[in-house]
Amino acid sequence: MKRLLAFCSLILIGAILLAGAESASFRGQFIRLHILANSDSERDQQIKLALRDAVLEEYGPTLFAAGNKEGAEELIREKTAEVEAFCAMRLREMGESASVTVLYGEEYYERRVYQSVSLPAGRYSSLRIVLGEGKGANWWCVLFPPLCIGAASESEEEEAYLEAGFSPETYSVISNGRSGKYRIRFRVLEWFGKLFS
Repeated sequence: MKRLLAFCSLILIGAILLAGAESASFRGQFIRLHILANSDSERDQQIKLALRDAVLEEYGPTLFAAGNKEGAEELIREKTAEVEAFCAMRLREMGESASVTVLYGEEYYERRVYQSVSLPAGRYSSLRIVLGEGKGANWWCVLFPPLCIGAASESEEEEAYLEAGFSPETYSVISNGRSGKYRIRFRVLEWFGKLFS
């Protein structure tokens, strides 16, 4: 009985490690945008949203034109200081003196649904913009492929993913039409991710 239990445990651990590697590879195809407001005051929340719009308008088309995640990531790394200066300038234009910090790295995200796409919880590449103390409600989206623009139709969204190098199968996994086995796998990975992060 002990051997059977040990064998089953090894199979379970192997399946979890394999699914974890698959999920990490999957998450590695995305770049998220995360903006943290200074506070929860109405004014600070308005500033957060105005800055979001300005950043997406100024830098979105350039990143979308990168064609793949590696190209978008290279542009972000090159432009991080520029984005920070741009945000500081826009804050001054709004009459705000709060500081702004822009960082690019990895960040843990909970499971999130964007329009017709669902992404599992886990660590993602992330452009993080912190306004002032960064203690207010935050806002996030997928910067690459471009899901921050909410007006895209489902067919335009799928086309954006395919142009960004995603296979139709990968898009099917994250879209609402994905099969149940991935939903279960994502839940198991989220549970283990929370245990070990």
